[in-house]
Amino acid sequence: MVLVGCGSSGTADVDGAVSSDTDGASITDAASSGDALGDDANHPDASEMPGALDCSCNTPEIVAPGELRAGGIAADPSHIYWTNSDQVRRMLKTGGAIETLASNQSDPEGIAVDASHVYWADIDGDAVRRVPKSGGTVEALATLQNGAHDLALDSTHVYWVNVVGDEVKRVPKAGGTVETLASNQNGARGIALDETHVYWSNWSGGQVVRAPKTGGPAETLATNQSGARGIAVDQNHVYWSRYDSGDQVRRAPKSGGTVEDLATSQNGAWGIALDESHVYWTNAFGNQVRRTPKVGGAIEDLAVGQAGASGVLLDGTDLYWANAVGNQVVRLACCP
Repeated sequence: MVLVGCGSSGTADVDGAVSSDTDGASITDAASSGDALGDDANHPDASEMPGALDCSCNTPEIVAPGELRAGGIAADPSHIYWTNSDQVRRMLKTGGAIETLASNQSDPEGIAVDASHVYWADIDGDAVRRVPKSGGTVEALATLQNGAHDLALDSTHVYWVNVVGDEVKRVPKAGGTVETLASNQNGARGIALDETHVYWSNWSGGQVVRAPKTGGPAETLATNQSGARGIAVDQNHVYWSRYDSGDQVRRAPKSGGTVEDLATSQNGAWGIALDESHVYWTNAFGNQVRRTPKVGGAIEDLAVGQAGASGVLLDGTDLYWANAVGNQVVRLACCP
């Protein structure tokens, strides 16, 4: 099982739903520059990875245009969900009318879904909220949160980071007492979960950190990572993007250890997602969606010309992302 994160990142929850944190679409199957570990023959190209998706079999399609500052993305078996500048919306994966589930929000960003509800963090509204997936009354699970940003779920709780308040918190999914899992962070941004821990990136402080989900001392897994943004985890490693102060995609063992560069010289590395063999990310300034083998190797451009590519989500064989400048939600249907 692959457990991935928000922030960009995509998170798989217990109900099979997945989530992530935020025209001229084109595709190429040519490897691109910026390969950090691909010069070694032991690091295969993407096309050589056993079971790797073929993402050159189709071209990207815009599934939702006119979505001002489209950001976070989530999915369940039937629908795709996203945030824009002041709304939470959804549509059938097969196409059709777009439904607005919540309006008059204040810069919603992180989003996740479970079997019954969609959850999001409202940055300027300083709140964590939810609404039934089919629409209904919006509930505030936490208020006065000082910059609630990225968000993730497990079977019982909602977890989020407060980017201004420098905290990591959680609350029961049905509401209740808000618990602080970490404080005195420095620009907490991305968030991801596994069975036992919550992981996050500190944008300003330049750390990748984890703490037990039930509370306990925080462990710093990597330092000198200024601009750390999206974050995701699998069984053995934590992966993150660096947006402005290194423009890298990196990984380290989940318990700490050597930091590896998977991609360097990117251009605004932002959202991040995983499958069994690859790490996928967006370059917000480079307007690209890319991937590379998780063990290192050649970098593929999956899509270029994506204005302000931000949140990214891998849902089965479909790759979705949000173009925050292009105001779009885009899908690339890969082939097994």
